[in-house]
Amino acid sequence: MEKYQPKISVIIPVYGVEKYIRQCLESIINQTYKNLEIIVVNDGTKDNSMKIVEEYLSDERIKIINKQNGGLSSARNRGIEEATGDYISFIDSDDWIDLNMYKELCSQLIDEDILIYRFFNYDNKKNEIMEEKKVDIYSKNKMIRNKYLYAGLPYSCWSKLYKREYLEKNKFKFLEIFYEDVVWNLQTIFLTEKIKFIDKKYYYYRVNRENSIMNLSEQLKIKTNTVFKEKQEYSYKIIYQNIENFLNEKEKKISDGKLLFLLLEKNYWRINVEHKILFTEIANQIKKDNRLSSEEKIILYKKFRDILQNRGLVKIEGLKLFDIFFWKNKIFTWKFLRRRIKNNF
Repeated sequence: MEKYQPKISVIIPVYGVEKYIRQCLESIINQTYKNLEIIVVNDGTKDNSMKIVEEYLSDERIKIINKQNGGLSSARNRGIEEATGDYISFIDSDDWIDLNMYKELCSQLIDEDILIYRFFNYDNKKNEIMEEKKVDIYSKNKMIRNKYLYAGLPYSCWSKLYKREYLEKNKFKFLEIFYEDVVWNLQTIFLTEKIKFIDKKYYYYRVNRENSIMNLSEQLKIKTNTVFKEKQEYSYKIIYQNIENFLNEKEKKISDGKLLFLLLEKNYWRINVEHKILFTEIANQIKKDNRLSSEEKIILYKKFRDILQNRGLVKIEGLKLFDIFFWKNKIFTWKFLRRRIKNNF
């Protein structure tokens, strides 16, 4: 009996990537897995990116969608609307993937809503793979055994394969704001248990490329811009509101471990909106948990550290309840907390 070969819709938003789009397309077109629908969304690019794409139109799998510039989220959403595949994959047009990625991912599929895989960080300035210094959260069965490790997942949508039926059923869309992957990732990950984790790197994520707002020097320049700051503050507010609404609507459908992480995430973004963190609701949730693995402790430590390092924080509430969990599990010490607070205020 012939093995099931799902059709994969590969969505590639294109804007200002004439230096990189060829490498991206070559890595997709030459995949060892052939049942692909390649959707190139032209987000109103003004350079020669689309001329390069047109060189590949002899491949009948390629479909071009032209639209006015609306940003990355808008382009991805349009791609989802046009997709007809069983699964959807997002590839940024300045990145590339391993030639065996889809073949190997499909060999792992049974009936998952989401397949998550690892990625390389490629330093565009140094032309080399960056050394990874992160907790290994992908090892076999760790994600099943350690529920809090969801906190260690990258927000990126391009390190995941999504079942289209699952996305359409829940009407998931990317918000047209900064940090667009945050709400998308939380909603898609936390509404299903049908997730599989592949402990292998397939995706090459390009960092430090010129003319990218992810470039640090560019980022510093743009943060002085009033329009940027206004949109950033608006984005913080929308993310916080969406996480809060999601919790209110879906709380009964979310397992305890996932719920705790969502509460931590909600408070991280609350800081940027209300400039305070409320630990009471977190403490009430974590009272249910008595034992943590070493991996879970590391992940929660990092999450709490991120919260305390947020420069928008001016008020902490409910800390006495919070220490019931964190101090009991020896994740933090009072010395650590005093040092973090002193550095922030």
